[in-house]
Amino acid sequence: ITFISVLSYLFYMSWKLSLFTFVAIPLFVVMLSYFTTRIKDVTHKVQKKTADITHITQEVISNIKLVQAYTMEGKEKKRFDKEMRRNFNFNMIIARLKASMEAILQQAQGVIILAILFVGGTMVLNNELTGPELLGYYTGVGLLIDPVQALSNVYVAIQQGMASTDRMFEVLDAKVHIQS
Repeated sequence: ITFISVLSYLFYMSWKLSLFTFVAIPLFVVMLSYFTTRIKDVTHKVQKKTADITHITQEVISNIKLVQAYTMEGKEKKRFDKEMRRNFNFNMIIARLKASMEAILQQAQGVIILAILFVGGTMVLNNELTGPELLGYYTGVGLLIDPVQALSNVYVAIQQGMASTDRMFEVLDAKVHIQS
């Protein structure tokens, strides 16, 4: 609701400046798509590694007497540590991607805001807009930042959820290899 209200207000204030402002939307969509695709790909790997860790844990616990009988505790711990390290590394990649995405999107927002001030200032100099109108417009753009960031965070979360769902369907669709 805030997003639509503010958009209406901005177009009411200056449709020319609004059109200039919204030319940047495809740029944000491309950047967001790039990062969310990468995050989704890595999330698939995290899901796979989590399944591997669960499998190793279940295997060791169900065969604990054999592991202990053959003194394989050290080997099993190394195997578990190796999978945990891989899982950790994939999670760190996701964290770096999210941090990079946030930083790049914030820099792009800053550039857009500076461009709005420049174009709006030019419009004030050409008497197409008054100073208070530009200030009101600038305030409206500031109000859009939080909803846009919230939408991008929701989109990232949805993509990560989709990766989890894809993994779940992959497991459910796997063919059973047990023969009687």
